[in-house]
Amino acid sequence: YQQQLYEQQRQQCASACAPLAPTAAAAVGAAAAAQPSGSAIETDLGLFELLEGAPTPDQLTTVRARPPPPPVSTEELQSFLNDKGVMVDEAGFRERVFQAGIEPTARHEAWKYLLGVYPSGSSSSEQQQQRHQLEVQYATLKGQWQSIGPDQARRFAKWRERRSRIDKDVRRTDR
Repeated sequence: YQQQLYEQQRQQCASACAPLAPTAAAAVGAAAAAQPSGSAIETDLGLFELLEGAPTPDQLTTVRARPPPPPVSTEELQSFLNDKGVMVDEAGFRERVFQAGIEPTARHEAWKYLLGVYPSGSSSSEQQQQRHQLEVQYATLKGQWQSIGPDQARRFAKWRERRSRIDKDVRRTDR
């Protein structure tokens, strides 16, 4: 008895899970368009209920009703800054980038605002000082990193682990 029940369930599942053939899907769509909403249609695949107010396949459109806006350009990025270089509408800038992205030519500067390299409300002179401080910090860290010799590397397990991780990350992202 269990074997028979199992076979019945397997057959039902196989018939219910079988992919629709394009002609069958087109037949369902054509039949649905000919029937009033709220009724049912019979097809080779079985009985289908038509939902009230559901669009027919011909009425389906894309999700986005209008074309996407152009990406943020360098000129538009400048429009979010005042004459001192302070970002005046950071929320609007982030929203605009979220909706459309950034042109490749504007990414170099835009990412500094998005990632918080430039503190909120900082002027262009403060941003220049921040860039200089980060460049000095980078040069210091790079010098320390490069000054580790082979003998030190053998004794410094954390350094070896970090170096290995960086090497793997660089290879993976440079593909």
